[in-house]
Amino acid sequence: MVGRASLNEKVTAGNVEIVAKTFLEQNSRTLGLNVDQLVIQKEHFDKSFGVVTYQMTYQGIPIFGKYANVVIKIDAVVKFKQDYQKSLSISVIPGLTSNDAEIAAKEFFGVPEVGVLDSKLIIYQDKLAYQVDLPLIKNWRPSEDKPYIEPSAFIDPNNGELIDFIDNIEYDDLSGTVTGMIYPEFATDQQIEVSFGNEWV
Repeated sequence: MVGRASLNEKVTAGNVEIVAKTFLEQNSRTLGLNVDQLVIQKEHFDKSFGVVTYQMTYQGIPIFGKYANVVIKIDAVVKFKQDYQKSLSISVIPGLTSNDAEIAAKEFFGVPEVGVLDSKLIIYQDKLAYQVDLPLIKNWRPSEDKPYIEPSAFIDPNNGELIDFIDNIEYDDLSGTVTGMIYPEFATDQQIEVSFGNEWV
């Protein structure tokens, strides 16, 4: 939705989350949303401009990389965006434990001795999976361009097989001025407009 939906109050740093939630609750049917399955991820306020980002979930389990954003300027919602509108009907009961998934991930990358940064159930590619985040490790596939990786592995919660993985390190050569668009947590996440001045890198 891109347009303008007037609100009953001006947005401030103290009410940006409440204003966004009220808008979603009042317009949930039109937007095709179940507000109970949105979990606030982060909020940003700068002068008269507010952005609230929600993690989309299914039965309380995060849907990987899927978010809803409410953008508020002064006293109106000027943009709403969601990037997931499927109706799921899947079991959220895993056959394996989180520890089983961690062992499987470490075995795949050949690092049985390393610790795990995080491990949790998620919805990945419309299916239940464990996301296992590992620390910085040597790339198990020799590469001059990427000697190290920091992988998030997606493990089948019933048979322990690797479904997929992403590397949370991005290699690139940058110079000049950075403006306006950043990634929240993972490279696959939705971009969010953030108000900041020119930054040199």
